[in-house]
Amino acid sequence: FKLTQEDVVVLADKINYLGNTGPANAKKISDIVTRIGPLGGVAGVASGEIAAMGATIAGMGVESEIASTGIKNFMLSLTAGNSATKAQKQAMAFLKLNPRKLAEDMQKDSRGAMLKVLDSLAKVPKAKQAAVMNALFGKESLSAIAPLLTNLDLLRTNFDRVADAQEYGGSMQKEYASRA
Repeated sequence: FKLTQEDVVVLADKINYLGNTGPANAKKISDIVTRIGPLGGVAGVASGEIAAMGATIAGMGVESEIASTGIKNFMLSLTAGNSATKAQKQAMAFLKLNPRKLAEDMQKDSRGAMLKVLDSLAKVPKAKQAAVMNALFGKESLSAIAPLLTNLDLLRTNFDRVADAQEYGGSMQKEYASRA
């Protein structure tokens, strides 16, 4: 991420707030965001949204390395567009999604695009979900993406938490003051 000092403070506030209000700790969330790095910007995903996904996945006990790999593969699949693999195109067709349109949507409204994909996956019969996710994101990403499906409400809440400066603003300063 290309962040100014002010942007770093805002991101740190978001991560700290997610850590204080959810099951994942701030250190784990920060580790996931750091591992993903600039890929988020290329995929059209803001650092706060990555923190929200990381908090949701890490809160289910998934290790940072696995979570970050899963989120990377998730973003890469959603932004593949016309370069999506045959298996990805088939999986997207099964979900009634257009790879090119999805890639465009990721640049305009990544949160909405990601939730659309996850909502579509959640509607797939359980017996077929793993196969569709495997085709879309790869086998090594299943243990990171599956918790997003089973915790869509928490993911939405975490997205809202990082979108509202009234909620996360000054989180680190407040925590420092409470400990001092």
